[in-house]
Amino acid sequence: MFIIFSVVAYALSADFPLPRYHTVDQDHFDGTNTQTWQQAYYVNDTFFVPGSDAPVFVCVGGEGPPLDGSVVVDSVHCNVAVEWLQETKALMLAVEHRYYGCHNTSACPVKDTRAPGALRYLSSRQALGDLAAFHAHVRVLKRTLRELTEACLCNVMLQDPSHADSLRDNLLNPSDSSRHDGAKALLPTFMLPRTCMGIVWKYLLDYNPTGEVNKETLKAELRTKFACTQDPVTDIQKSIVFWREVHRCVAFIAEPLGVTEFAASMDHANKIVEAKCKQFGLVPESG
Repeated sequence: MFIIFSVVAYALSADFPLPRYHTVDQDHFDGTNTQTWQQAYYVNDTFFVPGSDAPVFVCVGGEGPPLDGSVVVDSVHCNVAVEWLQETKALMLAVEHRYYGCHNTSACPVKDTRAPGALRYLSSRQALGDLAAFHAHVRVLKRTLRELTEACLCNVMLQDPSHADSLRDNLLNPSDSSRHDGAKALLPTFMLPRTCMGIVWKYLLDYNPTGEVNKETLKAELRTKFACTQDPVTDIQKSIVFWREVHRCVAFIAEPLGVTEFAASMDHANKIVEAKCKQFGLVPESG
């Protein structure tokens, strides 16, 4: 009994992070199922510097001891990552498994794991869906913080543009380069060219010129309409390479994961994208 109390006290130590939660679908593959649950995760950002290129370590719960705050501080699950935090300045995240370790009723996909049929949502597919949802959650948080920072900075700049001289050069540069190699901007921008590729592609997909398309004319038009892209044609060609890799991955996993309908949609979209590439002379040099 003393050992049990000691373990509980250790897990509840104030030195360990408390659980945080994000909303996850009970069934990622049934559009008619609207049930959700709160998946717990833990964060250790002790050594992490926001905005740095330090790695992010993710510890995934599984068939082992349930996760608690110690998982990102003194871990029986992923202690190699914990030991690297100070050296690498990494951010560490730990995600609880949907069944193995859900520590309260709201943090489980079902109310009673012992009830008949309660384990029907226990599968590797559902667990991978949870991780995809968690990844999206982290990206949304990151993007929200970025946009809030931009909004605050723009508010200051609009009130007094002279503050531009106090900003670091790379904050004013819309390119991927860390050095400011363009004309000095009046307002700060952190937007990378690839952030706008969806908008640029929407324009291209709707673009139906009469006659043969002149690549230079198209390039000049894209630069005019999308000033945040330094070299729109090159950026588009890079996005095509990325699209092809995504298409290849989807085709590879479609049958094992039972998402052949999605793969068919990707195949149809790929035909449209490749046709536009040839029409506008945007096929990457690699083919």
